[in-house]
Amino acid sequence: MRTFLHIALGALLCFLVAAASDAVWGMAHPYGAISNHDYPRIWIVSLEGSHGGQQYELRKGESKLLPYGQYEVSIPGTKTSFILFKNNRGTCDIGSMNGLLTVATNQNASVGMKVEGEPGGTRQTTPPWPGSPQGEAGGPGQSGK
Repeated sequence: MRTFLHIALGALLCFLVAAASDAVWGMAHPYGAISNHDYPRIWIVSLEGSHGGQQYELRKGESKLLPYGQYEVSIPGTKTSFILFKNNRGTCDIGSMNGLLTVATNQNASVGMKVEGEPGGTRQTTPPWPGSPQGEAGGPGQSGK
């Protein structure tokens, strides 16, 4: 009985240490938000990673914390769609000024355009963020067009 108690307490201690380390890592590396300031609805679809194909909806005034990845952002009613490349701290603010789309990102995110006929349906038109393999001049994903 005493051995079983030691094993159970050890397992509980491991669980608590894992939960605490995850919480500390989350505070040190927060996710960056995608924010919708002016449009009634925005659809966001994850294009890669373990969360590939997952859809998110943002209504006017909402924000969503999303992890590292490549996302297709669509704005119904405006026929606008673009690709967002972001790391964990990347932020993207989507709004409208005088009826025109405005997209503001920080240094940890960038915007690309969707091109039909390209492998995967996308082509990167701006480097995603400094220091990444795609961010180097002439690196993969760079378009000479």
